[in-house]
Amino acid sequence: MHSLKNDDWKTESLPDIEASVLGTRDLDALKMTSEGYIAFEWETGNISSSHRALIKLFLAMQETDLLGSFLVVPSNNMKQYVTDRIGNIGEL
Repeated sequence: MHSLKNDDWKTESLPDIEASVLGTRDLDALKMTSEGYIAFEWETGNISSSHRALIKLFLAMQETDLLGSFLVVPSNNMKQYVTDRIGNIGEL
């Protein structure tokens, strides 16, 4: 979080939007560029939480000038080191 903030990312933020379903939760990090926003989400929840994060990113792209986004989840190699309750790329 500190590294992102030092590189001018806003944390726990949303792009400016009209009233929308996105008003309930912020994105983990958001960066404004000259072309538009870039969003960053990392997932430590279960696979349902990962799907909700993807839907939130897709909706943000539809509703705003969000150019792109990243969702970070454990890889198949890393999943052996985390609890089986955390979503990973193989499940997605």
